Amino acid sequence: MSSYAGDSLTSGLDAESFATGTIVEAPATVSCAVAEHESTASAVEPASPEIRVHGLAESMLIMLALMVVQRGIGFIRGILFCRWLPVEELGQWDLAYDFLLMAGPIAVLALPGCFGRYVEYYRQRDQLRTFLCRLALVCGLLAAAAVATVMLAAPWFARLFFGNEQFVTLTLVWAGTLGIAVVYNFFTELFMALRQSRLTAMMQFVNGLTFATVSLLLVILWKPSATVVLIGFATACVVSVGVGLLWLRATWRALPAREAPLSAAGLWGKILPFVIWVWVSNWLTNLFGLAARYMIIHFSGMPSEIALQQVGEYHASRIVPLLLETIAFMLSGILTPYLSHDWEAGRFREVSARSNLSIKLSSLGLMVGGLGILLMSGPLFEIAFENKYALGKAILPMTLAYCCWFGLTTIVQSYLWCAERARQGSLALLAGLVVNVVLNFAWLPVYGLWGAVLATFIGNFITLSLVYSFALLHRLSFDPGTAILLAAPGVFALGVWPTLAVLLGLAIAIACGKLVRRDEQAQLIAFARQYLDRVPYLRRSLTNPS
Repeated sequence: MSSYAGDSLTSGLDAESFATGTIVEAPATVSCAVAEHESTASAVEPASPEIRVHGLAESMLIMLALMVVQRGIGFIRGILFCRWLPVEELGQWDLAYDFLLMAGPIAVLALPGCFGRYVEYYRQRDQLRTFLCRLALVCGLLAAAAVATVMLAAPWFARLFFGNEQFVTLTLVWAGTLGIAVVYNFFTELFMALRQSRLTAMMQFVNGLTFATVSLLLVILWKPSATVVLIGFATACVVSVGVGLLWLRATWRALPAREAPLSAAGLWGKILPFVIWVWVSNWLTNLFGLAARYMIIHFSGMPSEIALQQVGEYHASRIVPLLLETIAFMLSGILTPYLSHDWEAGRFREVSARSNLSIKLSSLGLMVGGLGILLMSGPLFEIAFENKYALGKAILPMTLAYCCWFGLTTIVQSYLWCAERARQGSLALLAGLVVNVVLNFAWLPVYGLWGAVLATFIGNFITLSLVYSFALLHRLSFDPGTAILLAAPGVFALGVWPTLAVLLGLAIAIACGKLVRRDEQAQLIAFARQYLDRVPYLRRSLTNPS
């Protein structure tokens, strides 16, 4: 494995290429370990130039700009849910939402998860229309079957999800929401894979705004329950999909009417090995987030009402940390298509360099955001949450640490997906999940919610360490700064002052060129200067998704 010094960002990846998503020098020579990809190095640019794509840095700026507003709306919505919903109803909503996140990819075999990796592949070969039509048909049939299954066995699923058959009505509403959420996720994955950052950001902004407006109105005018919150979420998904379809109708016509032949055997033989492991990874990712709360309901020995209250406390501690986690998820979703684009062109060293820099910047951003959350935790729980969640406030530092680690795991995992090594990412998640579950069995009956949070903390660190190790085995260049910054969020568990001390130390190291090297700093400064002159353009980008 070559050292990172030999794979410097200056070797083919300058400020302009970082901003536009293109590379200005010829691809570097690749070793025999990746010789199977050489045939794609000469692949031509997509034969559908009418679809304008956005550069990586531009995409991140646009997404982050709208994300600040969107997450602000989500934060206010979460605070009002905590204030207006009874604690047990908050626990039901928390479980219902997490089961939605898990069931969606499972229901459609995670097929939309391959878009980030293979949309570019089939687009370059004039087979994109056929590829999308076949996957849309299969996903639609699978989603319909999943919804029907849950509705027909609603009592069983109510007991599985919420621990009691009395929640049948909530389960039926959940089933309908599942079908709508699958459609929404299909289109957001597609538009992100097509590198339509403005459209994806606009859809998510509309989704967040509609969800907050509709659900809070229903809670005020109807009743404060998890059922009405689910109805609000489903409504938001329908509205935001409508926004995306307006763009897709025009873009679909821009694709070539006649495409190169694509046999069913060729399609499924290409994507299924990757999709299977993405499907497993989705299973494990969502089980990871759900395991502790599910075990509180079924294995803590608490009565169901007390257990749901504990889940409500857990939810309150995760509201703000999950904002950071979802930002990291979003960045990994943006990053994957760009890494895939360079990988298909044979630019393997640039993929490694771009991945390392993205990991560093993401960790630094999460550290700064996490410190702000710790500093604001007092007013948040005492004023906004009206002192209803004392235990949630106590476990917040540890929850914050593992949410940041999990977000960083998805960013590192985007490199493995690009290298078509999704299996290793799944194995890392499985190892962390097993540790999480075993420790929960041991600690939950003794230490209650504290035991569940500590088990999840340790499981997340193991997963992140393994994912990063697997990436290093597949040509991700080792950089000590990357390793240090990956571990840094763990200091959140120690509290505000140790976190502040570590962050100051990181700032000094960065200024001295020890963690983010001077050539990387020069790249970022040049990029910032380039985009300062484009503020009016970016403002237009945010308001015009077409």
